[in-house]
Amino acid sequence: MTTAKTRQARSLWRVFSVPFWIAVTSSIGLVTALVGDGLLDFISWVCLAIPLVVSARYLVSK
Repeated sequence: MTTAKTRQARSLWRVFSVPFWIAVTSSIGLVTALVGDGLLDFISWVCLAIPLVVSARYLVSK
């Protein structure tokens, strides 16, 4: 039997999981852009493009 607290915790993670991962990838992208050149520049571009792709996909689906 599940309690209301367990259901609330699951739904809270479900709500904030995508913004959490977008923030993590953005942070990785910003740090790699500041730290290095070459391959790290490519990684930063990819990580910083992910939020744009997710946002565009969301806007197109609406």
